[in-house]
Amino acid sequence: MLDIRLGEVADTELGAALLAVAPKVGAFAISFLIVVSAWGRTSGCFGSSAASTRR
Repeated sequence: MLDIRLGEVADTELGAALLAVAPKVGAFAISFLIVVSAWGRTSGCFGSSAASTRR
């Protein structure tokens, strides 16, 4: 089941639905990570630890 190619997945209705939803989910995940990281920087210990590890 793991060796199914992307073209074969797109031929099915479920595959087409997943390919249509994937960009929206990816954009939501990216925006969610941005919000979490921005909130982490402004809130005490998590922000300081994350900032120290990134620099």
